[in-house]
Amino acid sequence: DVYRLRDNKIAFVVGDATGKGLEAATGMAEIKFLLRSYLRESPQPEPALVRLNRQLFLRRTLSDSGENAMVCLSVAVLDTTTGAVQFAVAGMEPPLLIRAHSETQDPLLELMGVGGLPLGVLPAWQMDAGDSVAYLAPGDLLLLYTDGVVEARAKAAGSLTDPVFGATRLVRAVRDAATLALSATPPLPVAGICDAVLSAVQQFT
Repeated sequence: DVYRLRDNKIAFVVGDATGKGLEAATGMAEIKFLLRSYLRESPQPEPALVRLNRQLFLRRTLSDSGENAMVCLSVAVLDTTTGAVQFAVAGMEPPLLIRAHSETQDPLLELMGVGGLPLGVLPAWQMDAGDSVAYLAPGDLLLLYTDGVVEARAKAAGSLTDPVFGATRLVRAVRDAATLALSATPPLPVAGICDAVLSAVQQFT
C-alpha cells in the first residue's frame, strides 16, 4: 500500500498475514483499513503498530481458531519536506536503503537495523532497539520486501551450498539494478529496479 497522510507525509506498507482464501483476504482488508486510520490520526508508524497489535491480540484471544490474527508488517512514513523516513517493522525483513550518491561510484546500500515480533502474538508489542529513522536525499531509494524474496529456493537446491536466494543475492541484484538505473541519462524508472530483482529471483528458482 502507498497513501498520502497529512503534513506532507506518505506511508509505504508491505504486509503478510497467516491463513489463505477469502477469510484471510477479508481479515487483511480490515487490517489495512485500521492501519490507515491510525496513521491518518497520527503519522507515527510505531504507535500505529502498537494500537494495531492490541486489536489483533484481542481478536485472536476471542477467536476459536486464532487464524488470520498474526500479521507481519513493514511500515515506512516519509516526510517529503525533510526527507526523513520513520520505520516500524513487525516480523518482516529489515528495509533496505540505496544511497544514490556515495564516495564510491557504486550505490551504497544500508540495511535498517529495526524489527520486532509479528503483530497479534503478545498483548504488548514493541520494536527491538535500532535506528528507526533515516534521511533520504534526492535519488535515494527505499526497498521494502517480504521473506518470499530472500527465502526463495533454487530449483536444483541439492547442488548448491546456499540453496535460498538470501540477503547477499538480494543486495547484489539491487546494487546491479540500481547502478544501471541511476547511471542512465535520464535515470531509468524505479519500476525497472523491481523488475530486475524479480527477474534475478526467478532465474535463481
